[in-house]
Amino acid sequence: VVTFSGANAKISGSATSTGSFGRVHAASKLAVGTTSPHPNATLNVENTAGVSMLYITSAANNDTSLVFEEGATAKWMMGHDNSNSDAFTISDGNGFASGTKFTMLSSGYVGIGTDSPGQLLHLYQTGNKANLLVETDNHSGIQVKGGNSHDRYISFAQANGSVGGKVGWDHSSQTTKLNGVDTFGSSHLAVDVNGNVGIGTTSPSVALEVLTNDGINVVTDGNGDPARLNLWSKDTSIAANDTIAAIYALGTDSTSTANTGSKIEF
Repeated sequence: VVTFSGANAKISGSATSTGSFGRVHAASKLAVGTTSPHPNATLNVENTAGVSMLYITSAANNDTSLVFEEGATAKWMMGHDNSNSDAFTISDGNGFASGTKFTMLSSGYVGIGTDSPGQLLHLYQTGNKANLLVETDNHSGIQVKGGNSHDRYISFAQANGSVGGKVGWDHSSQTTKLNGVDTFGSSHLAVDVNGNVGIGTTSPSVALEVLTNDGINVVTDGNGDPARLNLWSKDTSIAANDTIAAIYALGTDSTSTANTGSKIEF
């Protein structure tokens, strides 16, 4: 045992000195490679000639870790978890077995709340809670980037992997889609680059276009108000006998308002 006391206590020897110490105790600071340790450092390792490294080595098939204690109570622990394929792990004071908070596998996959991430970033939390909060003191958002000729989307899945919906950018139709199934092959609702909305179609030619074989129902809630379809005009110069709206029944799939088929004017 070598015990140091005093502000400038040190061990010195020639470059060829060898030896081992079962234990070294420094009453204040321990400096390696410098005689002027940082004022806030208890241990200061320095190499002014190149790279400086600190190695922690364990026996085969064992963890290596740094433990952060307050008093005699472990608060945090970080290192490699041998039992989890040597994943880099950060845990609370309960250790790698039950207190893991952050995991990075050798594949680069990162898990927060899970020690077995299935994607590049995998968040897990029990209970009915939001897993992700994005907050700034100004405008806030999430950006999803993909290849120039590929889709960008968010899928909604169950824990068993079954997907129940998909929303995102469909590159092939150049529309933003909201689908009730995990495919952009269907076109439940689409908004094109001009702001036109299509239901059942990805190529709406007007502000709202519905493509269906079943028709459209307007249903009341049964509280006495009649079912109605409102046609509004924002033209403030409307005079008597002016036509402000019309309903056309066309004989073809044309979107033209030519005098074909039937129409009702208001």
